[in-house]
Amino acid sequence: MVLSIYEAAMVLLPVAAVSLFFLLNAFRSKWSGHSYPPVAATMVGYALNFKRIHDFHTDHHYRYKTYRLVYPTRSYVLTTDPANVEHILKTNFTNYGR
Repeated sequence: MVLSIYEAAMVLLPVAAVSLFFLLNAFRSKWSGHSYPPVAATMVGYALNFKRIHDFHTDHHYRYKTYRLVYPTRSYVLTTDPANVEHILKTNFTNYGR
């Protein structure tokens, strides 16, 4: 079975577009100058560690004081660093919404 140039393009163009999207998102923080906490947990990580989810979070809090949870539609930042908690709750409380 030999693919024509049009059939190959129908497969390769979406794959290239998705790959480019993920590469641009990966390097976006470097271009914008913002630094984000490391990604420590994803939906796959939750699925693999469902039976020990509390230990999973505790392990990540010991390893990274501040880290991100990434979901397909949003991202959360979790922190146990005392300096970050003080900044959010005391120093700059009015800048953070509920």
